[in-house]
Amino acid sequence: MATRDAAARAETVAALQTALAELDQTTGVHAQRACALLIHQRFGPSVGQSPRGRLIVNRATVRAEARLDGTYLLRTSDDTLSSEDVALGYTQRLEVECGWRDLEHRLDLRPVSHRKDERIEAHGALCFLALLLVRVPEQATGTPWAWAWAELQRVALVDRVGTAGHVAQRTELAPVQTQLFAALAVPPPTRIWAAASSAPATAA
Repeated sequence: MATRDAAARAETVAALQTALAELDQTTGVHAQRACALLIHQRFGPSVGQSPRGRLIVNRATVRAEARLDGTYLLRTSDDTLSSEDVALGYTQRLEVECGWRDLEHRLDLRPVSHRKDERIEAHGALCFLALLLVRVPEQATGTPWAWAWAELQRVALVDRVGTAGHVAQRTELAPVQTQLFAALAVPPPTRIWAAASSAPATAA
């Protein structure tokens, strides 16, 4: 991360130097173009001003930013959390957002069409339990539930009918489907579900 930050800063400083070179400051800085650089989201923090009023690269700011390479500042209102817990919570923020999205859309937490408090609480509890059931296969397989669900949905039951009779059998499992069943410690569906012969029964 430190190497990436240093490379990004060097690229920004080089681009800023190019922008300053293109800015004609021999007869005074053009106010509009100077303000555009000063308030620029990328260049603004690194722009300084010389005693003569010329715009320059603020080397002090660049050096101060270099000391923070590879670091990230996180703030929390809970002073009981350790630094490791705060960092872990931050890295899991995307999973939290995905969890809320799954609750509200995939599991239909909202709208809640109930009027009694106990029914609303039960609805929320059932959706939360369903979310836990979603997270179990995600933890076991290391893949998003939507992807695993789509792969397992491809397993189908086919009913084949012919002159000799009919048979209901499961489609052949793809390698990725076999891996999912193994990771979940769930036996795959039975290959043959039903079979019947169309030959007439003979008398004993």
